[in-house]
Amino acid sequence: MPRCCRSSAAPASPTPSGRILLDERDALAVGCAKLNTQTRERCVTGEKPIELARLYARSQQVGQGVGAGLLEACFGEARALGHDVIWLGVWGRRAR
Repeated sequence: MPRCCRSSAAPASPTPSGRILLDERDALAVGCAKLNTQTRERCVTGEKPIELARLYARSQQVGQGVGAGLLEACFGEARALGHDVIWLGVWGRRAR
């Protein structure tokens, strides 16, 4: 599970523009997500939206629930921070 939702772990790391969530397994970072509060596209509705700006998993971990766990953690973090909409930002220059 991502660090922000494990009962024995610290909360997500705050940044000036949002939060960074980290999924660690056996002391190894296997995925991360970034929530951004400083951007908003014109088409995004809601009083207090938050952007899911990044979601990464180590290639060896793809298919093992890292992304799904981070996504659920992002939803929980957004709710805890009082956001009413979460929207997905897409980085067009990211090659896989």
